Amino acid sequence: MPAAVKSPPPAGSRPPRHVPTPLMVMVTVAAAGLGFAVGRWWPPRTPEVPRGNVPATSSSTPSHEQRPLLLPRPTAPPAPTQTDATAPAQNSPSTTENRAEISPALDVFFRRAVAAPEEGVGPTYAGAAAHLTEEEVRIALGAVERWPAGPRRSGAENLLARRWGQLDPAAALAWAASVSEPIRRHELRRQVMLGWASVDPSAAFAHVSAGADGTAPPHRLREVFEGAMQAETHTALRFAAQLDPSRFGGEAGSIIWTVFGRDPAATVAFVEALPDGDLRQLAVDRVIDHWARYDPLGARAWMERLGASGQTLSARIELGESWARVDPAGAVGWFLDLPAEQQDGRILDRILHRWLQYDPDACITWLREQPPSPLLDRVRAERAVSLARRDIAEGLAWVPLITDPRRRAAAEEQIVWDWYRRDRAAAVEYAQRSGTLPDAARQRLIERARRDAEREAATRQ
Repeated sequence: MPAAVKSPPPAGSRPPRHVPTPLMVMVTVAAAGLGFAVGRWWPPRTPEVPRGNVPATSSSTPSHEQRPLLLPRPTAPPAPTQTDATAPAQNSPSTTENRAEISPALDVFFRRAVAAPEEGVGPTYAGAAAHLTEEEVRIALGAVERWPAGPRRSGAENLLARRWGQLDPAAALAWAASVSEPIRRHELRRQVMLGWASVDPSAAFAHVSAGADGTAPPHRLREVFEGAMQAETHTALRFAAQLDPSRFGGEAGSIIWTVFGRDPAATVAFVEALPDGDLRQLAVDRVIDHWARYDPLGARAWMERLGASGQTLSARIELGESWARVDPAGAVGWFLDLPAEQQDGRILDRILHRWLQYDPDACITWLREQPPSPLLDRVRAERAVSLARRDIAEGLAWVPLITDPRRRAAAEEQIVWDWYRRDRAAAVEYAQRSGTLPDAARQRLIERARRDAEREAATRQ
């Protein structure tokens, strides 16, 4: 039925409101729902991630509650300038293609972003970033920079910077260098270097080492070594083999130790193929250290098969110490079964230190049951001093078990001095009547007590 015709409004009056029909309401709701769904996942249409376009936090930035963590709706890109049109393809994403849908890799990345906890990002989020292309990294950065400042945004930027470093480190470093905030500039550059070193550690190392004076800041080299640990097995091991053991032996060993943890067979083959020398010995020690933490018998068998490079003091120390982490009694038994010429006290020291760390009661019981032995002097002296801090009598009871007279005297004197700081009178009384404390140590203690008493008397006056 047609609506009634109304008279036109008087001149100068407001035009009448149009009452929405049910059909209009349905169309409006549907359009809003579609816009929300599109705006949730589509990336922003930016012609380029501007270098340094990580703005400082503004007080006007809405809070996380006020501004949900969603991608903005796509917007039409501005017309490209001459610079945009002539820029190298690797420095800007395509702006001419009218994307109909977000790429699967970006979709996964941003789904992880929305699901990530507010305080940071997890391993699955990092895995999602690892599949992005360089163009997708730039698109994602353009979206992330619109998020509220906070841990989630910083974490996403870090992951994207690291991925960009794997793909185009020169461009990524230039972008990171232009960030205005010093702390973010420093961290983003670090992430780029970590990414670069995870795929080409040799090139990253050469870049860092190419300073004007031929030196590199230690923290820059640490970034390369840390990234190299995450590189593919053969890439990481080849890089470790290129390092000078006299300068970077510890770093090369850490890389080999880490790679062994995820690829033991390849690492063992790599070490066995190394020529004799410092690097081979270093690699043997690191593999034994790692291997013996979960399979000491396997590590021992491999060490024995190696021949000369396995029959060294450093290899035995690593085997004994790591063995003691999982089976200290077994490690002690192995040491005691060694030929007398191989029973170096430093091996047993390391075994007992780990035993004391992880199971002190059992280790102390075993030590008390052993007869005096030069092999146990070091650990008994250290134990005497340590125990005396809580129980003087117990600490002093360990002193006679030390066979070396000089070590025994030094341990007793240290116990008495520690006692003096807590109870001067009792320590002086012990020193005066002790038949084992050396005369020189006794006189030093008594003279110190006299001076302290005089100074205190003068202060009271």
